[in-house]
Amino acid sequence: MINASSDPDDIVLDAFCGCGTALVAAQNLGRRWIGIDISPTACRVMAERLERDCGLREKRDFVVRDMPHDEKFLRK
Repeated sequence: MINASSDPDDIVLDAFCGCGTALVAAQNLGRRWIGIDISPTACRVMAERLERDCGLREKRDFVVRDMPHDEKFLRK
């Protein structure tokens, strides 16, 4: 799907990225990408997968941000 609907250097947006399948595919196809997920667990899995499958490093190659730190943050 990503290969057929985008070109190298295009930006792929996955607003429900879950474990990062589309992000890994986009990275491997030479696309830039933005992944969004509400689940802190999904974000951790996605970050680990990008590191394992693509050789990317968090804080160097990509950023995971706005993760909840406490109940007050979650209620925002």
